[in-house]
Amino acid sequence: MLSPDGQISSAITHMPEMKIRFRHTAHLIAILALASPVLGQSDLSDFTHYTTRDGLSNSHIRGICQDSNGFVWISTDYGLNRFDGTSFINLTSINEDFKSADQGINNAKYLGHGLLGIGTQYGAYILHTNNYDLQPLRPEVDENLKNWAYHIMDFGTDGQGHFGLSTKTGFYVMDGSGNITDQLRFYTVADIGKSWMLYGRDVMTLPDGRMVQVTSEGYNVFEPGTGKITTAKPIPFPEQAIIDKDPETDLLSVKADIGALLSVNEHILVLHQYSSGITLRCSLPAELSGNLSWRSEIYTYNDSTLIITGNKGFYRAYYDFTSQTIRIDTHLSMPELAITSMFIDQESRMWIGTDQGLYKENSQPIITQHRVQLSPGMPPPVIRYLEHHGHYWYVSTQSSGLLILDDQTYKVVDQKWCRKGERVLPLGKLFFFNDDVLWIASFSGLFSYTLSTGIVQPLTFDNCPDCTRDIDIQDILPATSGDIWVTGNEENTAYRIDDSGMTIQRIEHDSLNHKFRVNIPFRMSEDAQGNIWFCGDAMARYNVSLGKVDSLIEKLPLQRNAKKAFFIHRNSRNDLWFTTNNDNWHILPAGGTFEVCQDDRLSPSIRVYQSLIDDILYYISEQGKLVILNTTNREYRILTQADGWEAEQITSIGFFKNEATHQILFTTKDILYSFDAGLPLLERRNTPFISTIHIIGQRTIDLPGDQLEFQHAENTMQIRFITLNFDDPDNQLFSYKLEGRNPTVWIPIEKPEVLLTRMPPGWYTLSLKVESKNNYWAPSFRTYKIHILAPFYARWTFIIPAAILAGLIIWLLVRRRLREIRTLSNLDRMVVEYELQALHAQMNPHFVFNCLNSIKEMILSGDNTHANIYLNKFSYLLRSTLDQSKLQHVTLAQTIEYLGNYMEMEKLRFEQFRYTIETSKQLHTEQISMAPLLLQPIVENAIWHGLAGQKGLKEIHLRFYAEDQDVVCEIEDYGMGIGQKSKVQPVKDHHSMALSNIRKRIELLNKKTDAEYSLELTDKSDTGTGSGTIVRLRFKQRLHEFD
Repeated sequence: MLSPDGQISSAITHMPEMKIRFRHTAHLIAILALASPVLGQSDLSDFTHYTTRDGLSNSHIRGICQDSNGFVWISTDYGLNRFDGTSFINLTSINEDFKSADQGINNAKYLGHGLLGIGTQYGAYILHTNNYDLQPLRPEVDENLKNWAYHIMDFGTDGQGHFGLSTKTGFYVMDGSGNITDQLRFYTVADIGKSWMLYGRDVMTLPDGRMVQVTSEGYNVFEPGTGKITTAKPIPFPEQAIIDKDPETDLLSVKADIGALLSVNEHILVLHQYSSGITLRCSLPAELSGNLSWRSEIYTYNDSTLIITGNKGFYRAYYDFTSQTIRIDTHLSMPELAITSMFIDQESRMWIGTDQGLYKENSQPIITQHRVQLSPGMPPPVIRYLEHHGHYWYVSTQSSGLLILDDQTYKVVDQKWCRKGERVLPLGKLFFFNDDVLWIASFSGLFSYTLSTGIVQPLTFDNCPDCTRDIDIQDILPATSGDIWVTGNEENTAYRIDDSGMTIQRIEHDSLNHKFRVNIPFRMSEDAQGNIWFCGDAMARYNVSLGKVDSLIEKLPLQRNAKKAFFIHRNSRNDLWFTTNNDNWHILPAGGTFEVCQDDRLSPSIRVYQSLIDDILYYISEQGKLVILNTTNREYRILTQADGWEAEQITSIGFFKNEATHQILFTTKDILYSFDAGLPLLERRNTPFISTIHIIGQRTIDLPGDQLEFQHAENTMQIRFITLNFDDPDNQLFSYKLEGRNPTVWIPIEKPEVLLTRMPPGWYTLSLKVESKNNYWAPSFRTYKIHILAPFYARWTFIIPAAILAGLIIWLLVRRRLREIRTLSNLDRMVVEYELQALHAQMNPHFVFNCLNSIKEMILSGDNTHANIYLNKFSYLLRSTLDQSKLQHVTLAQTIEYLGNYMEMEKLRFEQFRYTIETSKQLHTEQISMAPLLLQPIVENAIWHGLAGQKGLKEIHLRFYAEDQDVVCEIEDYGMGIGQKSKVQPVKDHHSMALSNIRKRIELLNKKTDAEYSLELTDKSDTGTGSGTIVRLRFKQRLHEFD
């Protein structure tokens, strides 16, 4: 049956007598060829087995599918699981709404458009895989019928928003909102207890969107155009009669244009191509009959192969509509497994569900093994060196002589021996001197093998027959000049053989070559000028133009230890790569300066030979890994045991290339390993993406988009990201960087989790990276934009209106302040006017004249002493008046002193005048501030208008005391009283104006200050306390501010 995304899965629920199937079928064009290793051979060793021990909620697998995000969903007897290659997550841990149906899942099917259909024994659900919202689909049925009507047998869609539910009682088609579009109720409540209610079977979607439901009575069709279910037979499938006969018929949409039908009861497999009308039929072979049953199902493997499951294992059926052929292979694959479901994922990887767990096909190792076998009874060879020539590999061994292998089968076609007496010599490097002669390095000199004659003999030279005899040959280097250089286990000694191979020259440490001090020259290398470098515990250069060893390097410029063991490699750019003992690679780029490789994973082991082939270094690292390092671009790959080779001591002297096949070979004892030369980085779809964002203390977001926006209070979050890696999930390194915060560097993390705390408002770019530990595949990246919103008061939508409002408020305040300033200016002017009036009152001409006249009379009468005293007081009084008129505030003590001087001058006018001034001890008069020249006019009024017309003793008393927070200045006279005086004679203008001025001045002072001045006049006759007037001036205590 066809599903919108072209995925495939299946499951079987076992019942004693009847077949219950709910299958997700698919349209899938696979990329595997028919002869691929998995297709040809399927072995349990090629699969990884998962059970409840690995995190599955249950080991009985009912179905498998994959969503558009790449997650694999596994439905089990107890729960639906999501798998990302690393861990299984049960659906109930993602969405708690699913707990009610989590125990009875029949299957899950990806329907496309981010929708996962879930069929259970308790109803159907639509899971939105982009946010994991769960939507139930339950038709309205009688409560007593729900046990059967809600048991979902299969699930389909027409791709237009309709979902078909095949149940035990009928066929229900619902829209995306859960409303019934049409329904066919075959069983009702009346059938309970009377019938074995098992009506619905599979649902298949045809290319035109029609959904076909297979039933116990035949099949039904839902027409999207009419929105109706019909029991007619309008499907373009020639074997409709088979469906009518066999309710266990298995239908499959192989791809959009092909449908398949399997009927075990009718013993037939049918494929039909809708566009051409071609039908392919194949009878089921008799050999399969014992293993096929109603449980058997068909699955799409690739665009030319189907899989048929049996009670155990599975078979393959091959078809070709071009040649109109179909064939079923009777070979049984995976006979150990009782397969309940099967699925081919987006990367053509096979998944198998069983009642004992889940099986995932492993990726094929990139290194292949070939064991070299000798004749029966002979011990396995220990391979040392390989040289390819023609169609053969020539192989030197430790004790099995020279082997000649077929380069296709790696079978031994011949075996030659190098002996010293009866002793078989261990062999080392090989070198083809020409097409017919192979030079062989042994532990006892050089040998030659002539291919045309098959003769092996010691190699001798005309000018020195014994040279190289009996020495352990370490290296053979053909130079660009045509000479062949040879070194052995002789200290500071090398041999130069001319291009004829007949003449040899011994070069050793002597007076000419006094710099030849490398101990045993294990390896040699040629530089760009044709000079030969001997490498051992040091490096010595033989200058071919000078004919002597002229340079010695005992330690590299950047070498960090004093250990000695060196090799040199030169690539096509003339960069030099130096191997050191436990100090990584030292690199001298052509025309540059020395540098040291900083990646410890690339540090080479000197115990195993390295090889530079086509600018690529092949070697074993100090950690025992196989490293493939490109010396031109510094890209590398690291291969481990999981890649197909055993982590044992390599026995070959380096690595070797088959130019015809572009294969690199190396050996471990009797095993030849081969892999593709260069091994460029794989392009994997291991792109990391965020699975969940947990806003600490607030909410969780599943599978967010690339643009993320958060409120300002949501600035602390835990981000979990994953990669969908089903091949090597343990071979992953994670890191991240956050641009918008300094520094923006890649931060490695052990687990794919990032905690971001207290992020200020603004835009951030979160980049995620996953790379392989062994650089097996290229790094993958994913970028997210994160926007932390500013608080509302920091946003432009608030700032601009707020700024306008603030400007308006400021304008109003400024305007108000200007009015206040103008008002205060007017008040100041009026205060000054009234203070001038008070000053004028103080400087009353009558008062001044009387004071001066009294002083004059004292002088004329000869009372110069009193005249002098009063003259001083008068002058002080005038000076104080002028001084206080310039001040805004004076102390209470200054006011009291001033009033005392004033009343002393008034005593000169009256013969009988007495005054008192009482000050409460609670008052700190030196610290209390008040307005100047405020009390004197009141005292003057009391004297002139209260006492002036009175005969006899004239008394006035001044009292200063505190009352609550106020200062009270009380002036009491014993005259007629203000009320009585107004009855006898009208108040004179001077009196009334004086009081009026004081009151206006008090009013102005209260507007300017917070002293709260108040004036109270009381006629004592009104209170029955005698005659006279009491005037009280109150104001708040304020500390005086001294200039």
